[in-house]
Amino acid sequence: MVIFGDVSQWLQELPKFASGKWDFIVLLGLLILQFVLVPVSWWKSIRPFALLALVHLIVLGIRKLVGTEPPDPLGVAALFLWLCAVGRAGFIIIVKGIFYRIRRIPSRLMLDIVQSLIYIAALIVALAAGGVDPLSLLTGSALLTAIIGLSLKDTLGNLLAGIAIQMQQPFSVGDWIQYDQQLNHIGQVVEINWRGTKIVTLDEIEITIPHSMLGSGWIANFTRPEVYSRRNIFVHAPVDAPPHTVHRIILEAIADAWGVLAEPKPSVVTNGFDERGVQYWVRIFTKEFSSRDRVDGGVRDRIWYALHRNGIATPPAVHRVSVQNLPDVEEKVQRENELRKRVQTLRSNYLFKSASDEILQRLAALAHPQLFAAQETIARQGEHGDEVFVIRRGSVVVRVDPGNDRDTTVSRLGPGQHFGEMALMAGQPRPTTVEALEECELLMLNADDFRRVLQEHPELA
Repeated sequence: MVIFGDVSQWLQELPKFASGKWDFIVLLGLLILQFVLVPVSWWKSIRPFALLALVHLIVLGIRKLVGTEPPDPLGVAALFLWLCAVGRAGFIIIVKGIFYRIRRIPSRLMLDIVQSLIYIAALIVALAAGGVDPLSLLTGSALLTAIIGLSLKDTLGNLLAGIAIQMQQPFSVGDWIQYDQQLNHIGQVVEINWRGTKIVTLDEIEITIPHSMLGSGWIANFTRPEVYSRRNIFVHAPVDAPPHTVHRIILEAIADAWGVLAEPKPSVVTNGFDERGVQYWVRIFTKEFSSRDRVDGGVRDRIWYALHRNGIATPPAVHRVSVQNLPDVEEKVQRENELRKRVQTLRSNYLFKSASDEILQRLAALAHPQLFAAQETIARQGEHGDEVFVIRRGSVVVRVDPGNDRDTTVSRLGPGQHFGEMALMAGQPRPTTVEALEECELLMLNADDFRRVLQEHPELA
């Protein structure tokens, strides 16, 4: 009884406090405290407090002009506005001033619920201080309450489902999720509010998913339990290409591809046989889920170029076709044209400027054309190599690592220039790393062929 008596006395004194000399001092102090604790970027969140405080002071002014004394409707309204302003200030100070600094801001849904509870509590206290029993209002309007409840059935369902999601926390703001079987229903969570969850897809489309749908369906989170996720890429190779060789070529090609993690390691599985040949399942891990299409495309590019360099063509689907062989004369003309183009490339390089036409013809016949994708590493510093490369098309950058993990660009090379001759001649590890700046077509001469030509024509040395 003593406790209830104290509460009753406190409720009677509260309207006097909210309209006395301490009223303005409390509001001013809370305003200053918000500007001190809340970061400048969040000052706009102080506006509701300022508006509530201003309306409170206006109501007090009208009340004094009218000359009413508590308890009265204007006094209850002024008290309600004062309590809302105080509650809003405390809410902003805790959330923006403390949680923001420790990077622990709750979700939008929880913030909305807490604010709603603050305003409801302010209303109940204001009514009680004005001599009105809030419970009597609820019990006296049972029919109205039932009507409102039925009309807000879906809204309440979303709210309760949102609360359940917040308790379970299957995802957070910033996570990438998929909420049904459609592949285009994948997006990054940007907000969780009382109605639903907002995501933004790769097509920059904002979608609001009702919590009732998320609560009754399944959710795939690509950002948990780890920040990386696996990507699956399928490629084909001819049936006569040994699987072990194809595995090695693919893994070497994608080792330093953009977005592909070194750990967990990429892997390749011989997945099956179909009308196109042998299907290989390439599995990579990436943290760049927002750029997953770019990662997948880069990996496919690397694989195509690597297979092409090793004489392995990507087989098309098998169809019954009628093949007419080219006449021998036409095939001979094509070979001669290709050989002539190679000779022109070699002649433009100063390494072979003193070579005779016979030597150039010999070197051109022994050269192996190689294709490399942009940003693909052609030669790596420290590796042993027995090839010399002449650039036929495209450009490359030559870098050296002095030992501080910061590569230094040495030079850029274009058509007609070469690299790799030092490692070939001296038999030592490569002194530099060479990377393609764009798609490059190279002529490769291996050590055995090059030495054979030097032995046959010592004047070239």
